[in-house]
Amino acid sequence: FKELVDANVEIVMCAYNRLNDEPCCGSESLLNDLLRNSWGFNGHVVSDCGAIYDIKPNHNFTTSDEESVAYAIKGGVDLNCGSLYNLIPSAINQGLLTEHDLDISLKRLFMTRLKLGILKDVIDNPYEKLNKNHINTKKHISLARNVAAKSIVLLKNKNNVLPLSKSINRLFITGPNAANLNTLLANYNGLSSDIVTPLEGIVKKVSNGTIIRFNEGVDLINNSDQLPKDTQSIWDSLNYENSIDITNKLISAFKNNQFDKAYIIYNSFKNAAIQTIQNEPFLPVSQPKNESSTNTDYIYDPDKEEILNDLIPQSLKIQLYKALLDSFASEHGARMTAMHKATDNANEMKNELKLFYNKARQAAITNEILEIVAGAEALGG
Repeated sequence: FKELVDANVEIVMCAYNRLNDEPCCGSESLLNDLLRNSWGFNGHVVSDCGAIYDIKPNHNFTTSDEESVAYAIKGGVDLNCGSLYNLIPSAINQGLLTEHDLDISLKRLFMTRLKLGILKDVIDNPYEKLNKNHINTKKHISLARNVAAKSIVLLKNKNNVLPLSKSINRLFITGPNAANLNTLLANYNGLSSDIVTPLEGIVKKVSNGTIIRFNEGVDLINNSDQLPKDTQSIWDSLNYENSIDITNKLISAFKNNQFDKAYIIYNSFKNAAIQTIQNEPFLPVSQPKNESSTNTDYIYDPDKEEILNDLIPQSLKIQLYKALLDSFASEHGARMTAMHKATDNANEMKNELKLFYNKARQAAITNEILEIVAGAEALGG
């Protein structure tokens, strides 16, 4: 993000989530202290769509929408994607905002409009020359492809499977997104004249003699497959108590014959760059294969059954909690690695673009000098 600020980006969008227990759209430490004061950002901040609305009902951070509006504006969100900023007059009447608070954001927004030439003519305004002929050009398609390629981070390539050989003999492609157009379109989207699914792209690249088989396999998760709502927020406050609650619900469901077996599939954390998928049986509990039974008899107090009824649930709770911790650490490790690679790629791309624009500018200056010299010679002759 700092690289973009250093490159003079004009607009930054704040996120839906919260950081350090503050909703990002209104975080004084993120938007004012870090982004503006530390990094020197001079543009304006816009909220993600609906993010200001989320502050009250979903973050439970404020008690009214007017408070959410005041929190966002004072925290540095100049523009709202949504309709909640219609409550600005109400927030002012309640004493939550002042006109001075608004003036700060208005100045930033008007500066952007001035730069675009909306409020007054700008000399050599590059945006005035844009028209439909600048849409979907070969240059832009090439740049978009380059950006997409450098935005992809390959976290794992076991046995150097990739890149695939064009002359590969047989290939099996599976996955719910392999031929899914909706995945390519997403939600904030236009339409492309050349939409290519992974399946189509692979088929185009391999040789005509390659035998390809495709099966969608498992479908994407739907609402009926999700955990109950009271277990979906475990990552917001990951603790042992959450593990106890989930384990008790699974044990109860197992005893009521709602399922026959349960497995825990999770990423085992090795280090920031390496996470391995684990598939561990959870229910029913069975004796480990490497432990041999003995004929030694012991006297138990309390009896064996009472001890097992207490120890087995405790063991399951710890097993699930360990899996949750490993998955949580693995996710952050993968994110850290991905962001590091993305930063490296962004730096490389920035340098390439800087070189490209410098060459273009130099060529333009050279042409102007040649035209001036030619004109002078013509006048002198």
